[in-house]
Amino acid sequence: MANETLRSVSKRLGITTVDVLRKAAELERLMDVRDCSMTLTSMAKSVICLEIAGNSSQVPVDKNVAIRHSGMTKKAYIHAFKTIECLLGKQKEFTIKDLAVQFGCMEASNLAQRIHQRYKQDFVQEVEDISHPIFVATALYTACRYQKIKMDKTKLLNMLATKRSTFDSLHKKMEKIPGILESAEGNKRSTKRGYGLLEKVNEIIEGQSHSTKQPKNDEEETNAEDREYEEWKKRILESAAKAMQSAGKTNKETSNS
Repeated sequence: MANETLRSVSKRLGITTVDVLRKAAELERLMDVRDCSMTLTSMAKSVICLEIAGNSSQVPVDKNVAIRHSGMTKKAYIHAFKTIECLLGKQKEFTIKDLAVQFGCMEASNLAQRIHQRYKQDFVQEVEDISHPIFVATALYTACRYQKIKMDKTKLLNMLATKRSTFDSLHKKMEKIPGILESAEGNKRSTKRGYGLLEKVNEIIEGQSHSTKQPKNDEEETNAEDREYEEWKKRILESAAKAMQSAGKTNKETSNS
């Protein structure tokens, strides 16, 4: 049975569902077992457990009402709520798409996915827990900044209940990634274009060769012509390759200037 404080607080929060009350009571017991009360008052503890239980049961709790009855400041309550949620393993998981919908920046979601994936691939340290929501949120924020899309940073930080310095440090690492991705895409396109041009030059040369070559009776003369043709073809292809390298270098210098 739920204790009297829990029952009293649930009425003030407008929670009448028995299932939510039962879950909140279980969370309070779990907090005691794991010794994660964080020197909270019994009232604050009950409010937080009821909000967590309500969220898991799709029963919304007014955050402002919860903060008022907890006897805590907004900043202290949000920090305590997120900490306990994490300690109890009840933190809400969300995807980049979920966040993008919530913040109205769906056009940044594709780049955010690529930033998140590249960070996991190249930057993650062994001590980092990449499943933490801050990595998903920072990837989306970084994509929005890169694409000049407005995103409410203060609202995002409140949702994460994380320090601004921690968020900014992670963002500083991630903000390098869009440039890396863009550079890789540019090199890939350049290589593909270069390969196609050389193939085309080779096809033209072969076509001209077949159309102009005449059958020869003298085998030695034919062999000499073949050698001359191969040398000529090699020079043409080398010239084409050098021209492409020069053009690629010029384009790179132009983009960097």
